[in-house]
Amino acid sequence: LYLKSVLGYGTEQVGHFASLVGVSQIANGQMMKSMSAVAGRKGATAISNAMYAAAMVALGTSRSTLQVALAVVLMAFGHLRAGAVTNYLQHHGQAEGMGAAEIEAAKANLTAVLKVFMPIMYGNIFAWATSHGRSIPGLPYFLIAALTGVAQLTFSSADPEEQAAKRT
Repeated sequence: LYLKSVLGYGTEQVGHFASLVGVSQIANGQMMKSMSAVAGRKGATAISNAMYAAAMVALGTSRSTLQVALAVVLMAFGHLRAGAVTNYLQHHGQAEGMGAAEIEAAKANLTAVLKVFMPIMYGNIFAWATSHGRSIPGLPYFLIAALTGVAQLTFSSADPEEQAAKRT
């Protein structure tokens, strides 16, 4: 919706954008490996979340193809930010007695619900933000950036290993 209504993109241009996002996801695989080696799991996740939030702000404020390209470059550093979180969930979930399949099933169920709910929510936010004289078409992207920030705060503050050390 945003690319079509704000930037006037046609179907072909939206397809090109989607392809570039896919290429940025491929590039992110190697970047996350390097970032994790240098910054560790928590550091790589923080960098990745910050870059993804910046990408969403850049996309939400974009008014030209150059600005959209900048957002895609920033996205390249943030796509696979959940990798470390998944590893973290497995490690600590199993320590609490959950099976690996149980953890993956719970994660998959939540992801499935979000994949249905979130596009509807973002579409409604976009409609609200661009109707009745309002002109905030980037609002859904700003929400994504804010949710990414909340996710990072949650991830960085919930460390069972630290909590266990404090109890002993």
